[in-house]
Amino acid sequence: MQIKAAASASGVSAYTIRFYEKKGLLTIPRNANGVREFDQDALNRLRWIQCYRQAGLSLKEINQIITGDLTQAGYLDLLDAAKHRLEAQIDDLRHTEACLETKRHATLDGERLTDMTTCAPTPYVAKNAEA
Repeated sequence: MQIKAAASASGVSAYTIRFYEKKGLLTIPRNANGVREFDQDALNRLRWIQCYRQAGLSLKEINQIITGDLTQAGYLDLLDAAKHRLEAQIDDLRHTEACLETKRHATLDGERLTDMTTCAPTPYVAKNAEA
């Protein structure tokens, strides 16, 4: 399978695949013509790299996992930290959802659309707004 098909199968763009390869996260064998040939192992690696990225791990952290530079305790610390970040984001999303629902009901009760007193930003949103 070549890069276009691998991108489609994995949900990772061809550009990102090349970037991951350049950063050493992937090693894709090439055929005699120099064309990348993706197998199931390469697709699986792409998927779990994406899973780690979605969990908030950096490329450096993912590289440490791939190269085995982490102890089991270090790996578990990374996963725990990622889990805590996700839990905080989920809490903030729930707050935002509740805020929107409150605004919706307030609007139905006659509140002006520009009244911003109903909800305050969550700590995660406020922190990232400053960045």
